Amino acid sequence: LIEHIPQVVASLLVPECGNTNNRCYLKHGRENRCERCACGSCLPCWRRRAAYRHSYESSRRSEEGTEVHQLIHHWISTGGQALEMRPEVRPYFGSFLAWVHDYDLHPNGQPGQGDWEQLEITLLNREHMYAGTSDGAVWIRRGRTPLTDHIVERIGGPNADKVLVRVDYKTREKPDERMFNDMPLQGVAYERCTRAMLPDGREFDPPSTHSRAILQLRPNAYSFKPML
Repeated sequence: LIEHIPQVVASLLVPECGNTNNRCYLKHGRENRCERCACGSCLPCWRRRAAYRHSYESSRRSEEGTEVHQLIHHWISTGGQALEMRPEVRPYFGSFLAWVHDYDLHPNGQPGQGDWEQLEITLLNREHMYAGTSDGAVWIRRGRTPLTDHIVERIGGPNADKVLVRVDYKTREKPDERMFNDMPLQGVAYERCTRAMLPDGREFDPPSTHSRAILQLRPNAYSFKPML
């Protein structure tokens, strides 16, 4: 909270409200206030804010990631229609569209059209008792752009016309690229699932992919990293 040092110093002059630990917002929502709400200006309120900042930031980033996933799913499944979005998530969606443009990918609009073989579904491995949600599997086709040619060559070899890649979308708030060790492990776990399940409970065999990849979306750019 270094940027808030002036407010913290000023809080020494504010009488304690006595409502710092109240959670009445659970009843009326954070957008409304009542006489039992914490003032947010006295020293105890600032102490609590500092103590729980990590939890707030984690929740905020999780909500933004979920919103970006929803925007992407809607865009793919409706033939490229974009939902209204908050300014905070617009840059991430813009990076997704930049990836779509660079690889000349087409949304799914109608059955049998578009490049996504599978959208967000639950994948199951009953033998080892785990499940997870896969963001999607997309066909990358040779001949569309130099980037698609490079990916198809690298994954499928010189004779492949297209490759099916299971893509996991990750948002990163900082501008620099950074990957983590558990990302490829998650992709391998998805690929070893033997069943896929829709929200209504129906199950089917998931599509077998040629590779997994991470699409990291940052406010200023993206990184597309196949796991070979």
